[in-house]
Formats: sequence, structure tokens, C-alpha cells
Amino acid sequence: MSHKAFREQKQHSTLLVPYSFLYGVMPEYYPSIGIHCHPEFELYVFAEGQCRFQTGDRTFTAKAGDLVLVQPDVLHGAETIHDERVAYHIALFDPRLVTGGIEDRAYQEIWLPLISGKMVLDPLITPAHPYYEELKRCADHVISCVQFPTLQNELLLRASLMELFYLLLDSGSIHEKGRHSADAEGILAPAIDYIQEHYTQPLTVEMLAQTVHLSKSYFMCVFRKTFGMPALAYVHHVRIEAVCELLQHSTESITEIAVRCGYPSLANFNRHFQKEVGMTPGEYRRSTGSAAGSSGERVSQKDSIYDISLHKAYHELVEKALRRGHTRQEVDAVICWFTGYTPEQIAQQLAAAVTYQAFLEHAPQIHPDAASITGIIHGMRVEKIEEPLMQTICRLEKLVDDMVRGKSHDREGEQT
Repeated sequence: MSHKAFREQKQHSTLLVPYSFLYGVMPEYYPSIGIHCHPEFELYVFAEGQCRFQTGDRTFTAKAGDLVLVQPDVLHGAETIHDERVAYHIALFDPRLVTGGIEDRAYQEIWLPLISGKMVLDPLITPAHPYYEELKRCADHVISCVQFPTLQNELLLRASLMELFYLLLDSGSIHEKGRHSADAEGILAPAIDYIQEHYTQPLTVEMLAQTVHLSKSYFMCVFRKTFGMPALAYVHHVRIEAVCELLQHSTESITEIAVRCGYPSLANFNRHFQKEVGMTPGEYRRSTGSAAGSSGERVSQKDSIYDISLHKAYHELVEKALRRGHTRQEVDAVICWFTGYTPEQIAQQLAAAVTYQAFLEHAPQIHPDAASITGIIHGMRVEKIEEPLMQTICRLEKLVDDMVRGKSHDREGEQT
């Protein structure tokens, strides 16, 4: 079932490339994976740690080595357990990547029921699954192919997905859906929509129960069973996610942000923020290198910035480009000009999981014209940064920022 309030606005696939790749680490990159849904299938391959994962009306623990497959338009999200570090790879793919035409038998009897929710798959795949080794091999192929989307890899991607779904069908992991979860999600949808629209205002369980015409006690029971947490805990989860977004991208003070997101009491806000994120709001803002930090604060945090993975830094640059209608290939072109790496070498560095610092320190050649990159990035004037590596990082990020804003830089005859 699709919930408008939770539906992601970001486009994960296009007509020509109906899939995408993401790499994430909780709580280092994101404090949690907020409840959301989208029209694509989503395959998680957990590489490190364990987390509490919720999809539909099911809540379970996903550990390193486990796979989680989420159907289109099914609400899902995850949170850490005792702030344990959790690393994962994600492949998102549009159903049309594997479905045939509407007259195709498999489309009518398998794909359409899966897309519509009339059939469901058991989302968690652990080493106890009878086909685990085969499924893990397919999942690894899928992740590799969406991470490096060549035309040749797309053939392997389609073949691996077909085999993966065959194994799930053959093992009984795809079956008809029971009525309870669909009914519960439908009943609670108005309350979820209300939270999303009014989380900045005072909310009570009584108010939320009234939106779905249930008694307070029954509402609390159904909500916890369906979403894996109490209703007010979910309200705080939504608020803290909004706070994190503003801490990263706004120059407002922490107090202003807290009040704006529904926390008139700063003490209450700090308590809930540390419970959700595992650090204070100030520590979180500094760790993300937000625009609100002064240049002195930024440089004083250089150790934590340099220690972040290349995956994280690269992912953020690509995300910035995609939001403004640009492509990952354009980001790669900028990085190649700046560092001297080739696209193939960038892919190798990403696969090797090096740090951002190591990636730049071992660059084949920082372009001689890099010194001409000036301006403000992250609240700092690039040409006035004294620490050399920090200046290199900011020059690269300023170059990408100028590219996505349409500002041209001459790169040996090319235009960014």
C-alpha cells in the first residue's frame, strides 16, 4: 500500500537506467533509515553490524550477511541497536527491469500480484534460508551491477534478479498476502498523514486516535504492532529526522531549529535527540561539517572529516548533482579533472573502501589550475583555508558545487 506522506520524492530510476545504487552507514551517515516507501523494489545487503528493520507490519533484526528485499510501495525503515555501527549496500530497481509485457504469463501471475501487494515475499533472508548461498550470490551480483552500470553488467543484473526471484518462489518465500497487515495499514494511514503534516505542533495519542476513530488503547496496540514502536516514539522519530536535515543544511541556531520542529523545551529536545542519534545536536552538526560551522570549527574537526570514507564523500557529491538534474558521470568528470584519476580508478578506490583523505593524498595529480578555484563552500572562503588537505577537499567540493549550479570551469576544452 502506498502512503503519500511517506512516498519519497527522489527519483531512483529512469527509463533508460531503471535502477540505482546506495551505500550507507548508521549512525555515521544517517541516524536511521526513516519510514518511507517508493515504487521500486529495494534490496539491502548488510555488510556490518545489526539493526532493527521494519517493513509493513513485520519488525525483525537484520545482521551482517543478511539480505532484505522490500516490495514496491511498502512502508519500511530501520534503526540501530544500542548505536551499533551498521553498514549496508542497497540496490533499487524498477519492476519493469524484470517484468514482461502485460500479456506475458509471468507478468499476470507473478509480477503484477507482487507489485500490487496481493502476493508478498518474506523480506528477511538469513543463512538459515535453504537457498541462502545461491541468493547471496545473486544479491552480490546485483549490487555489483548497479554500482557499475555498464551495458554488459545490465545483462547480468537482469539474469541475477530473475534467478533471485525464481529461488524465492521455489522456496515458498513468495506467497499470498493475509488480510491483517493491509487492513492495519489502511486504518492507520490518516494518523500517519496527520503526523507528517503536524509534527511541528503538540501531538497526543488521543489526538492521533481520533483521526482514525479508534479508542486510545486500541490505537496504541495496533500502531505498535504495525510500525514496531509506540505512536509518540514515531512522532519524535519524524521530528528528529527533520532536525537532522536542518542541522546539516540550515544556518539557524540549534534552539531555533528545536522550536521549529516541535520542541519548545530545549531540555526535552536534547534528551530525545541524544536518544535517537547518540550524540548532542552540536556534535551532530559539527560531524556533518554543516554550513553553520565557522571555518575554525571546521578545521578543528579535521580528523573526523578526513576519516570519513570515500563512499560517503562521493555519495554526497553525487546526491547533490542528482538533485539539480545532473549525473554521476558529470561528477566523475569533475573528480577526474581535479585528481588525475580515471573513472575506472575511482571505481577501484570506492571498491577498496579507502578514506576520503587517502583518496586525495594518493591522487595521481591534483590539477595545476586547482589553485584558481575560489569562493565560499561550507561557510568558508576556499582561498583563505590554511590547512592544505582541508583546502584540497573544499576546492573539489566547490568545483562540484559550481558545476551543479551551472557555473562553467574550463577543463581542457570541456565545460562543466
